[in-house]
Amino acid sequence: MHVSSHYCVEPVFVQIECTRRSDTRRRVERRRGLTLVEMLVSMTVSLILIYAMVEFFAQVSAQVSDGRAIIEMAGLQRGAALRLQSDLEGATAPATPWLDPRMGLGYFSVREGLGYDLQPIPPGVVIADGIIRAPASTVQDETYGDFDDVLALTTRSPQNPHVGTWRRRRFGNNDFVPVTIEGPDAEVLWFTLWNDPDGDGMPQPLDTKLYRRALVIMPNIQNPFPIDNNGTLMPVGVIDQWQRPSGNKQLLLQDFIDFYNYNDISSRAEIHEVNGTISVTMWANSLGDLTKRENRFCHRPLFHMDLSTMDLTAVPPTPPTVTGIVTDTILPSYYPFELYRHRPSEAMYSPHNTLFPDLNWLAQSLDRTGNDVVASHMVGFDLKVFDPTAWIIADYLPKLDATSALIPSDPGYPTKTLSGDPNKSLATSLSDTAAIQSDNFPHIARGAYVDLNYWRYLFDLRSGNAKINSIFMLPFGVQNDLVYNSAAELMDHASMYSLPPAYYRGGPDGITRVGNADSPIPAMKDGWRGLTIPTWDTWPTHYENNGYSEDGVNQNGSWHNKVDQGNNGFDDDGEDGVDDVGERETSPPYVTPLKSIKITLRMVESDSRQVRQISIIHDLSQ
Repeated sequence: MHVSSHYCVEPVFVQIECTRRSDTRRRVERRRGLTLVEMLVSMTVSLILIYAMVEFFAQVSAQVSDGRAIIEMAGLQRGAALRLQSDLEGATAPATPWLDPRMGLGYFSVREGLGYDLQPIPPGVVIADGIIRAPASTVQDETYGDFDDVLALTTRSPQNPHVGTWRRRRFGNNDFVPVTIEGPDAEVLWFTLWNDPDGDGMPQPLDTKLYRRALVIMPNIQNPFPIDNNGTLMPVGVIDQWQRPSGNKQLLLQDFIDFYNYNDISSRAEIHEVNGTISVTMWANSLGDLTKRENRFCHRPLFHMDLSTMDLTAVPPTPPTVTGIVTDTILPSYYPFELYRHRPSEAMYSPHNTLFPDLNWLAQSLDRTGNDVVASHMVGFDLKVFDPTAWIIADYLPKLDATSALIPSDPGYPTKTLSGDPNKSLATSLSDTAAIQSDNFPHIARGAYVDLNYWRYLFDLRSGNAKINSIFMLPFGVQNDLVYNSAAELMDHASMYSLPPAYYRGGPDGITRVGNADSPIPAMKDGWRGLTIPTWDTWPTHYENNGYSEDGVNQNGSWHNKVDQGNNGFDDDGEDGVDDVGERETSPPYVTPLKSIKITLRMVESDSRQVRQISIIHDLSQ
């Protein structure tokens, strides 16, 4: 019995052991499955955390990068503002018209471009690269402001001399030796240059750069290299001298481009053509020389050009074909020596519309980015002058609920409440005395910083009984709602700098500058002739005693046919005594001393699109 029961129980133990092993295996397999799931979950969570960290650091990195870019941009802006302030503080010329070149004071000039805050690029006007834009090509981005103005002046910095380069000619070998020069006085031009690489006619933050061209004033400079075997030196004040056959005018153009590219000395060209040879002498300017407009940078015309052959899309820009040269013999006839920013866009303002140089083309043709560029990312470089007689208008809607005060450059000036359209500059009539005096159109104060000739975008001065021609400065496509009954009525509301600059109403070119000989604008009466593009300038007296008739008009025996009649000791016009102001041949563009100037620098960071603006206000009355 014992044996048999033994043999019967053993299989049960084996079965129990197998069951235990199966349970253990299942538990191990279950635990292994859980471990894989846990690992997958952990890996997923880890990947999510890693992605979150990567995204977080990417955002932090982008913010840090944007912050650094903004800090860098702010530094460039402050540096440009400090440099500009230093130039203004060192201005050698008082901001008062009629400077005598013999006083050696240099000059001060503010040039207002075609654009303005509400319309930086007037539609249909070429500004950047020689491509004619469509009439609808206007800047819609309100980030942009006026950026085509120019400041030009002579400035002194004795503590930190101006430094430049002189490409000194070794006359014996006809090669050049670059040397560094420095001096306390310089001729300085501040301007912007807009390139349009995509050709869409719309500026981008990186397309516009702020330039500062500084030319050291060194009238006593002398080349130490002899010009012949006898050891003869060039005269004191000669920077360079060369000759070309008359048939090589295109090569002569390249000579001038090379000269302006490699020489940082304020200079004037003396050009003669004799027996088939063109001789060029580049003289170093003194402060007295620079008082005369024709001696300033980019003011003296050098060549007649065929602009249709110009290609500014090439790098470097392909120059236009030279068709003629302006020698010293015919130079006086090119008075008043405008500073052209971009001649193709401004050709309508002068009969001499094919002359070189102009500021934009020359800057594009030179390889001076590392020397002259002060800042990029520019969307505004606006020069305004203080006009103590400009009206400030209260914006009232409804009555007795003043919301803001408007100055001439604000949208809606004189009032946007009557038109309801903030894009219109005007919406009422100055001839309506009741409207002017009513609470809907109240003049609350005088004195504001304004654009020169700001009436050009407020009034259509080319029509009506007033016959006040604004020298074609009215931008194309600007809405003009204002009407008026008479010139006198309109002039009652004029301010010092609201009108066009003084200019002559007729001349050898046959262009009528003013539609009415009885113009109510004093500086536009018979005999005046000055600039066409709005510019405030110190203006030299030497045009009144230089032996050339700037107002030569051939008016059948008129006293205008005389030479320098404002300085000849006779009462030529029979009014107001001998050599009175009405007998002068020329006029400053604005005869009022300049009290103050406001310069606004606006920049945008291209990635974050953050805008920073800084304004410099400088008192010129001291």
